[in-house]
Amino acid sequence: MPIKQLGDVRPVVLGLIKIGDKGGPSGAPRKFDSFKIYLPDKDPKGQPTPDDALQQMLEEKHGSPLKRLPVFFLANTRDANMDCSYRWYGKVGERAMLICQGDGEKAQRLETKGGHIIVDDRGNPRYTPMTCPCEKWNPDPNVDAKQHPCKWAAKIACMLRDAPRGGGYFLFRTHSLHSIRSIYFAMTQLENLTFRNMAGIPVTMIWEQQRNTQGRAIPVVRIEWNFDPQQLQLRVVEQVRATAGLQKEIQASDEMQRRLLSAPEDPETIKEIGDEFYPETEAAPEGPEAKDDSAKTLDQMVKMPPPEQAPPEQPKPKRNRKPREAAIDSTGKPPVLISAGQRASIFNRFAALGVPQNETGKALMLATVSEITGKDSTTGMTRKEFDAIMEVLLSLRDDTELEAWLEMEKEKRGSDEKIPGSEQSMMF
Repeated sequence: MPIKQLGDVRPVVLGLIKIGDKGGPSGAPRKFDSFKIYLPDKDPKGQPTPDDALQQMLEEKHGSPLKRLPVFFLANTRDANMDCSYRWYGKVGERAMLICQGDGEKAQRLETKGGHIIVDDRGNPRYTPMTCPCEKWNPDPNVDAKQHPCKWAAKIACMLRDAPRGGGYFLFRTHSLHSIRSIYFAMTQLENLTFRNMAGIPVTMIWEQQRNTQGRAIPVVRIEWNFDPQQLQLRVVEQVRATAGLQKEIQASDEMQRRLLSAPEDPETIKEIGDEFYPETEAAPEGPEAKDDSAKTLDQMVKMPPPEQAPPEQPKPKRNRKPREAAIDSTGKPPVLISAGQRASIFNRFAALGVPQNETGKALMLATVSEITGKDSTTGMTRKEFDAIMEVLLSLRDDTELEAWLEMEKEKRGSDEKIPGSEQSMMF
């Protein structure tokens, strides 16, 4: 019997297929005249690392520069292999953010106030519904990018037919109207020809220059194939018959990849996309709701003023290790405890890191709170302890980094103490 939560896995990106990077003067974007393969790892400067070995092998086999790239798709439908939307990346203060995202009819725009992100009572960013496209989008390449920062954006997941690795997919990103239209049409056609069974069909990604309506040469990526449509359909029919009893599982697998491909990027990836594809975009404007004086910002959620309430009696510590923060503050008065909303903010941040909502996840949350505050629950937590916990959680990207941080802290103390078990409960 499989674990239900295993369906909420993270995508494994084996490599990046790129036709440009930030290698221009002073880190400015530059375009290539062919495909370049990169590892998902970053160099010391935070830039993607070229996969020289794979690049050389592909060029020896398919020519240099690499303008034809044999690939195949892992899912059966176009939408599970290609994610498209209107997107506007920019900065709010010093944070790189996805400001707005839409489907051509409706969009959700991030609310800001004075260079800060507006959040709800749970600490989640607040969004305003918008009509899409809006005045921020203009397909004319000659318009001012600061006034029209919204662009078409697409992510295509595929496998290289010559790549000696598996267990994930290679990712190609583009913001070119011509490339997105070309790839979208080709994948729609392939989906129809294969009766929505396009997984594993060999195709070729091609980099070429085309002339636009003004006669200017522009780089375009498209997809083509070279096979008899009738022979292909006969092959697909045989495949459908052989997998007739597995259609439910196959559809679930396609849906999982679609969700993974359309899932929000991590902050590091958002910054990388913004620097490469949106180098001159402006910050998000303040919407009507963002001007509400009662609205709280993300920074205020981390450093909110203490709520006005009488502190209850302090519980006795359950552990022998002395808490890191004294029970009495510098004024000689008992510290004010956190509110239910702040306690929920901690829980929501754990969830955002991917900590599962099961006994193992509870044990990990308990160990984190205990490591920072010396307490076995959030009951009786003070404002300073809340700030310390949120500072740590906001600096991490996922539960793997959280576990690594815990191990590092234990090594600093020289402790052989185990993570608390599920027999202890954590109260949020």
